[in-house]
Amino acid sequence: MEESHSRKYSKMMMEMFRNETTFFIIRGITEDPYFNIIIFFLVLLIYLTTLIGNMTFFLLVCFDHHLHTPMYNFLGNLSIVDMLCSTVTQHNVLLSFITKDKSITYMLSL
Repeated sequence: MEESHSRKYSKMMMEMFRNETTFFIIRGITEDPYFNIIIFFLVLLIYLTTLIGNMTFFLLVCFDHHLHTPMYNFLGNLSIVDMLCSTVTQHNVLLSFITKDKSITYMLSL
């Protein structure tokens, strides 16, 4: 059976606009080097605060036997996930400030 006209048109448009994107360029907040330094240290401070707070909570739950309940077990696991996710994302942001390379690969953006 022959394909309908709209289906042929749809396939043709998909082939025409198929995109082979391999990287993205991240635009910063500002191009001023002074403000970039301030923003870098602000992001670093937020990252370190998040990391220290989550690590403190996780260690507190691990070493205090009164906190070995399902709720604190869940919150301890949640703090680990937060440390991992913030490390993955903030690492790329801080690295882009230092190296001045504003590109990120498509696979890292997923």
